[in-house]
Order: sequence, then C-alpha cells, then structure tokens
Amino acid sequence: FGSFDLVLVDLSETVTSLSVTEELDILGALALLVKPEGIILKNEVYFEPFTSMFKYSVMVNWYDNPIICSQVMAMASNTVDFLNPTLKDNDVETLFLKPLKEIDNPFEFYHDYAKNTTSRPVCYKSGSDESSKQERSPGILLILEAENTSINLEDVDALKDILTSALEEEKLTVVSTVIAQSVGSRAFVSIILQEGYIVARTVPEHNYCGFDIHFWSSFHKQEGVKGALITAVKGEKKASSAFRLIAGGMFGKSTWEDDEKRRGPGSTEGCDTTVDDVAYKAKQVSINKAFAEMTMLVDGSELKTLVLCGDDMTTCKSNSDVLKEKDNIGQVVNVGCPMMKDYNEFSEDAKDILDSCKDHLEKNLSMSLDKDGAFNIVVIDSTANKFITSALLRVIRTARDKYEILEKGKFIFLSAMADKSDEWRW
Repeated sequence: FGSFDLVLVDLSETVTSLSVTEELDILGALALLVKPEGIILKNEVYFEPFTSMFKYSVMVNWYDNPIICSQVMAMASNTVDFLNPTLKDNDVETLFLKPLKEIDNPFEFYHDYAKNTTSRPVCYKSGSDESSKQERSPGILLILEAENTSINLEDVDALKDILTSALEEEKLTVVSTVIAQSVGSRAFVSIILQEGYIVARTVPEHNYCGFDIHFWSSFHKQEGVKGALITAVKGEKKASSAFRLIAGGMFGKSTWEDDEKRRGPGSTEGCDTTVDDVAYKAKQVSINKAFAEMTMLVDGSELKTLVLCGDDMTTCKSNSDVLKEKDNIGQVVNVGCPMMKDYNEFSEDAKDILDSCKDHLEKNLSMSLDKDGAFNIVVIDSTANKFITSALLRVIRTARDKYEILEKGKFIFLSAMADKSDEWRW
C-alpha cells in the first residue's frame, strides 16, 4: 500500500462498489495503493468519487470511439496537478496518443477538472472497532515462485530441514512435516504450523521451487517468511514473484485479537493527516466568513439574521461572531434544538422528539418576531443536521403567513455543503 506510481482500474461498477471491510469498498482500497505523488486512473465516470478522495482530479473524454461512440476516464492524484502538468516522454508505444513533441494542446481531451481543497483522504485503521468475540476468520494464501535456485532440490530431506529451520528463525511454530514424491525427482514438502501451513513444490530440472503459504494467524509474518524461503533455496529475488489471495481461516486461534488489528490495508497516512481544520470538512472559519460576505446580497442595513444551530447552541458562537462584525447586520439570533442530541430517526419516540423540536423553534422565533420583526437572513449552520433543518422549514411552511417570519422581497437562505454527506443542503 502507498507504493504504486500508477494504478489502472478496469472494473465494472458492481465490482468497484463491493466491500473489502466495513469501512472500505474496492475503490477505497485501490486508492490506498497509490503513492502520494502517484496517479490512479479508472474507466467510466468516476470524477465525482475522486473529488472527495484526492486533491486533484480530471475527467477525460475520448470522442468518436468507433465501437462505443465515446469513452470516459477519470484520473486523480494528491500531488500531480493535471492543469499544470510536467509532461515527460517515457518512450511508451501508444496507439491513440500522439508522440509528446507532436502534441499542441495537452488539454484536448479534458472535460472536467477540479482542485479539491475539501477532499477527504482515504483512511483505514485496522481494529478500529474492537470486539470481545471473534466473528470472522479469513486466511491469506501467498503464492510464491522461487526461480533460478542453486540449492540441491533433489535432496528432499535436506530441503525439509532447511525450510523448517528458516521458518523457526521467523518465529513460527512447526507442528509436523510430510514429504511426498511426485514425478521423477519432483517432490512436495508439506509443513504444518500453528499459524497455518506451507507446501513446497520442487522442480529440480528447472531450478524451481513453488510455495503455497497459507496463514490463518500471524499474517504480519508472511512477508518475512517470503524472503526467508527465497533465501533458504538460494533463489534470485529479481526472478521470483508472488501474489496473495483471501482464503479460508480458522476460528479459535489465541492470537485472533492481534490478527484482527493487523488485518487489512497497512496505510494509515490519510487517518493521521490534518491540514489545519481540513481533514474531513471545509474550514469552518472560511465558511463563516463566506456567509458574512454573502449577506451583502441583501440590500439595506440593520439586517436581522437567524442562525440555525444543532443540539448545542455554543457551537454556533463562531458563526454568530463573524456575522456580528458586518456593518450591515443589526441583530443575530441563534436557535437550536437541544432535545435532538443523539436523535435516532428509527426510535419509537422519533416523531415526538421532532415535533418537540418544531415547537421549541416556533416558540423562540415567535418571541423574537414579536420584539424585533421579520428576518432578512437565515443561516443553516454546519452543526444543524437535516432533521433540525426540516423542523425549521415546517415552522415556516405551516405559518399563517411566511412573510411574518421572512421580510417579503428582502431575505436569503445560506447553507454550505462541506462534503458529500451534506448533499441534502442543496
């Protein structure tokens, strides 16, 4: 994870949306593979998902495709700004793109571009939800091929001793070993471990030894075992290859809690990265200042402003303070619904609590309206969720005359969508 310069994804929407863990889908897991200075490319329209995951994103359209009319691809990166690229000829043969020296317009195929200052870094922390009960037990099968070995693979007994010694050096517990002859001088060496099992398949005439390394615990040792086995058979690391598969596991291992914490992508860079207050939401200070400037859209002075807060009125103070600094603002009134704390829309008393919120807002608004008249500006603070906002809208909608609450021809609603979870604010 976090080691690839380029990740090319050619998957259907169905596969891309499959879950890897409770927190990650396939696309999120693939995003973790990219280096900070790397690029991910996905076929089809994935511009929007990338804008929430990476700092820079672009969508490319290839028109007049002879088979499917047009092809869309999305690219994203946390470092590479696609609007200010440093193009380099990597001497790769292409079928469609012209040689670099013949390209007059590098943006010819661009359709959309975004610099995403509010992008949320892809994050995964194993074991974030610790449980006292083992609910799953996947295993990991590592297929390793050791090429150009220089050890005598025909001496199977000696090979068994070399391999078990190498595994014990890696702090694995060997339970038993089995040797089985195959065709000619070829053989299988099976090693049963507390942590799983390993099967070595020898092909002496080709100086080849393949390994099936199936672990159901202590997965973090698998990488060390891979290197130890290549060294044990004196294979060339550059000529060797490996890949992993999710396989069956085993319940009841004493190390399962530690394994649960270690399982999954190993990168937590996105989880620990904070840039001021922008890790998962836009800077609230910037939003508040933007709201204050947008009040100038309403003509007049001594404007009356309503700020809808969440379940804690103190969280609105920063927004109110910025608004009060504007010369055109005469009064700022904060309202909220403290009874909405820990609100569950599926609970039996959900409707009663929401009705109580509406009544509470109606009472507070009525007191302010009687004293100082209608509002010119309504600000939906970021702390106000969609349920509290819906209660306010019900108050306005069910009023005998909405212009008793909002000054006719002289009012504006302000709300900001900090991330995709705020789409309801539109």
